[in-house]
Amino acid sequence: MRLLILGGSRFIGRHVAEQAQAAGHEVVLFNRGQSWPEAPFETLQGDLHQLPDYAAQLQAVKADVVLHCLAMTPQHAQDFVNVFQHSSAQLHVLSSADVYEAFQGLVQGKENSDWPVSEASPVTAKPFYWRDLGSQHMRDYDKNQVTEIVLQACPRAVVYRLPMVYGPHDRQYAHRHGWILQHLLHEQSEVVLGLSQQANLWHYGYVENIAAALLTGIQHTLDHPGQLTGVYNLGETQVRSWRRWVELFYQAADRELTVRLLPDNWPISAVSAASPAPQHFFMDVSRFANTTGFEPPVTVPEAIARTLRWGLAHPEGLGECPDFEGRLKAWRNFQNFLTPQVSLS
Repeated sequence: MRLLILGGSRFIGRHVAEQAQAAGHEVVLFNRGQSWPEAPFETLQGDLHQLPDYAAQLQAVKADVVLHCLAMTPQHAQDFVNVFQHSSAQLHVLSSADVYEAFQGLVQGKENSDWPVSEASPVTAKPFYWRDLGSQHMRDYDKNQVTEIVLQACPRAVVYRLPMVYGPHDRQYAHRHGWILQHLLHEQSEVVLGLSQQANLWHYGYVENIAAALLTGIQHTLDHPGQLTGVYNLGETQVRSWRRWVELFYQAADRELTVRLLPDNWPISAVSAASPAPQHFFMDVSRFANTTGFEPPVTVPEAIARTLRWGLAHPEGLGECPDFEGRLKAWRNFQNFLTPQVSLS
């Protein structure tokens, strides 16, 4: 198989490329050549925002499969379709769980869904659904429109909706488990959690397993044409609470842990982990496994261990250090509130 990967060489695409090469496939990358200049693959340098300008070069690759890792906007999708619609390549596109109405409801503090969310669950009707953030980078982001454009033009394409993906080389690891890594990095044996926060259930996927799933899907489309088409959720088959994540990371680090709990509305330091209510989001990922027979090669304990080693070795991306003492002080104040001193005078 000859696999062309568009963008994504920092994280998911990187793992897909490495696994594909290890399996004996030919890999060609198309990116700016900045995030992985030492990549041991044939690389075409170019700008994804100007994809049609490179149409002749991309078509000359004669790829059996094209995987688009960074189709963020309707224009990205239309450019992708314009370049590859009439090629013989099987087309695969990465999307996100943020398209679901249930996900967007949580962002607005609403509980508007039954769980788990399947591929048939409603997606948000709001176009450019992150535009209210005011970020220029996210202004034209809309993966619902990406999906519509790609599947309308190429009905045999496959779109994968991903959960929170974690693991080595994640640029956003500060927002995944970075808060836990900060505690371990600074040898904190006590972790203060809000009562609601400790119960949060969020869907994750370990990057090497996500990459393996993508390669399984890619191979399946080649071996069984027309059987795997449309949208598929990917991610771990089980979800766990935030408290459980803390416990598992501490176990992987072989460190002692004491969890301290605070009411969600209790005054706490500026770097607060508490949330006003539990926030749950998890998907049904059985459709993909039932179609392809996929089983993740990396266990959850091993995934956590690998994430821990990489995260502690790259502390520069963990962001601002939490106020550990401030949080513990808030917990001690709460204990004093529960057991007030009685004056004998």
